[in-house]
Amino acid sequence: MRFGVSLTIYLISSAFEQLEGLYSLSGLIEELGFDYLSVGHHVATPEGGNQSSPFVLSTGLAAPTRRLRLGAGIYILFLYHPAAVAEQTVTLEQMSNHRVKLRVSVGDRDYEFRGHGGDLKTRGARVDESITALRVAWTTRRWRHKRRFCTIAAPEVRPPTVQRRVAATRQTVSEAAMPRIRHFLPHCRRAGVGADLKRSLCSRIAHRADAPLEEYASARVRLGTADDVVTEVLRRRTEVGADYLHLVPSGPRLREMLTLFGKEVIPAVGDPGDAR
Repeated sequence: MRFGVSLTIYLISSAFEQLEGLYSLSGLIEELGFDYLSVGHHVATPEGGNQSSPFVLSTGLAAPTRRLRLGAGIYILFLYHPAAVAEQTVTLEQMSNHRVKLRVSVGDRDYEFRGHGGDLKTRGARVDESITALRVAWTTRRWRHKRRFCTIAAPEVRPPTVQRRVAATRQTVSEAAMPRIRHFLPHCRRAGVGADLKRSLCSRIAHRADAPLEEYASARVRLGTADDVVTEVLRRRTEVGADYLHLVPSGPRLREMLTLFGKEVIPAVGDPGDAR
């Protein structure tokens, strides 16, 4: 079983000191046996916590590491021209020795699309078109794209990709996972997911407002000892056949939490050597 971790970053006035600590944290995450480190991506979002420039941040996170894969937890592909995405992705790929994992999303926040002059109703078609353009560009190192939303006339992809082979997969949900998803939905609604941002649980946490622990449904967070977490991970693996777990830790004791997970949980449920 492999493990990834997503860092939610709330930038403050002393942002340099905060980010400097994150760069050293990426080295620890690799040392502990994690396979993938991601940062979030949103633009003009009131509650913060996600980066508007994940490629820039990932460049700094790559410096202290040699194995850890990097990228955005999700990248809202609709918001950007595919040629610009290709250039930024390949630049990070070269700087990290091809350790980039690009995971894209269609997005769901209307204000982000309106702010970039887009239409939420066409986001699915636009993302599909962009994915097609990127796959052709990265596998042939040539731009051959003239479609409904975008035409790219540049002859070559610059910088060129390090790897000729580019994998692209579409997320699917297994039948075994559906009961868990149905279980999550009412808890998510009660926690404010999908509600107005000013009233949502995430927004209140970001602004350090009152957020009683009871609002966290049991399916959304796991509290307890390392043995409790091991038991829960093994249960999920049995129930839905999970072979990859992505953590979203938060709080002032982040380094301590990750160290405990890396030293006590990962060895108990999966070989850290798998990530290497």
